[in-house]
Amino acid sequence: FHDGDGLLWTGNWAAANAMKYIVTNDEAARDAMVKSLEGIVACLEITPDPSVDFARTIRITKPHLPDAEFVQGIGDSEVNGYKYSEIEWKIAGNNDMAKGPFIGFLWGLKALWGKPEYQYLIDKMFNALKRMRDNHAVFKDGQKNQAYTDFTLAAFYTQKGDALKAQQKILETSVQYPVVKEYYLGNTSVINQNGVSDWSGNHLGIWGVYNFVIVNELLGRDGEANDFRNAMEKMGSLLEFSRTGLYQLMTAGVGVPQDEYNLNDSIWRLRELGLHRGKYEIDWMINPSFCLSPVPALPWKNDWTSPTENRTQSIRAYPFFEKRSSSYYWKDNILDGYRGGGYDSGNSGLDFFVAYWFGRYNNLLD
Repeated sequence: FHDGDGLLWTGNWAAANAMKYIVTNDEAARDAMVKSLEGIVACLEITPDPSVDFARTIRITKPHLPDAEFVQGIGDSEVNGYKYSEIEWKIAGNNDMAKGPFIGFLWGLKALWGKPEYQYLIDKMFNALKRMRDNHAVFKDGQKNQAYTDFTLAAFYTQKGDALKAQQKILETSVQYPVVKEYYLGNTSVINQNGVSDWSGNHLGIWGVYNFVIVNELLGRDGEANDFRNAMEKMGSLLEFSRTGLYQLMTAGVGVPQDEYNLNDSIWRLRELGLHRGKYEIDWMINPSFCLSPVPALPWKNDWTSPTENRTQSIRAYPFFEKRSSSYYWKDNILDGYRGGGYDSGNSGLDFFVAYWFGRYNNLLD
């Protein structure tokens, strides 16, 4: 079984294990991180022409489950004990999937910095990312992704002790970086107020800003890192009453100044995840006190008047134990809980794991 967005979620998983390893020195977390980073490298290296595609995910070849979106790998290069010729890769790597390597590689570098026994993996991550930067339009888009890529490569050069090449890499994106910085410090379209937001915008936007906090720390640019902490605080203020869990925790805990209300509410949101869900449907619309939101979900899709779409949402967020289960709660619309229930539990675990270890790493949870 695979998830079509596996490259993105694996970046999150690798980052969470990196945080756990940094906090606890747990070898199992380190090994899980290393295995995942090897998989991310393979997603960037397995495609024959890096200017055309990179993999959304990879899987062991399944000849009994033919899928037009999977392509057979070629060659004797290996990933976690399997030759490329023994695995398949999923086509159509895109902007969202590119965030998996950014998140995973940055945290892998941070966790493995100063550990010569893992220099081979640091070099593999560096070479895979450089391959994309040199060839694929998503990674050299002249916008945010190019700035992400160049700054991440600069951090790798810094780790290698090559300050000159690190500085050159920063200069290469000297046009894009100020635009990206201004976008995040002044933008309100990534995250929209009053509960109208797109999970992709939340996830990629907030992780993107946090990446710039971390990469600037690794490059010794503390003033720049603080600027992005201010951007985190602004993002959190736009979502203050939306109960977005992980994103509340990230923006409230890293933002300057910290937001105690969002921080405390995000911790309650995590407590809700573990509570049992009754095996019954819930429809809050029969409650006399229920109120629909006057604003449809995802209004920018311009399909909310279509009879085949249902863009209605509640005016408030309901607890997780009254919502449908999900593969990743942070990707769901938090205002659709009025028609939930009927499932026993979620099937991910990644959502709680990422938020918990983010909180532990940043001393927000004991």
